[in-house]
Amino acid sequence: MAWNKNWGEEVEGKELAYDLRQSYAKLVGEIMIRARDFLVERNYEDWFEELDCLYIHISMKLRKEDKVEYNGMLITLNYLIREHPRAYHDKSGKNVNMGSNNIYSQLKKIHMWLFLKMEESDIFGSKAEEEDW
Repeated sequence: MAWNKNWGEEVEGKELAYDLRQSYAKLVGEIMIRARDFLVERNYEDWFEELDCLYIHISMKLRKEDKVEYNGMLITLNYLIREHPRAYHDKSGKNVNMGSNNIYSQLKKIHMWLFLKMEESDIFGSKAEEEDW
């Protein structure tokens, strides 16, 4: 038995696992919301930090090939950041130039890729069976 601090009583391992899944889902959801907010603000530095945090939390669900693909996207992003550091570090979202657009495109690619991998791994939850009407 494990102690569940939410209700102050002992619970079986199955119930604790459910509580942990709920906490994990909440954490991942909060990261996704912050990433979306930084995307809208065009705050590239903080957007990437949230995406990288998301990657860390879902990486155990990824295949080796997925991790290699992610690293390739990071190499491209790092190249763009070195080429356009002012655009990357500008938190105002006002430094719009070709470098900014390239960084935005790469971050968007990473963002969409992470969501695709989450969908493929059923991190959003499995789809309910359609009922016959």
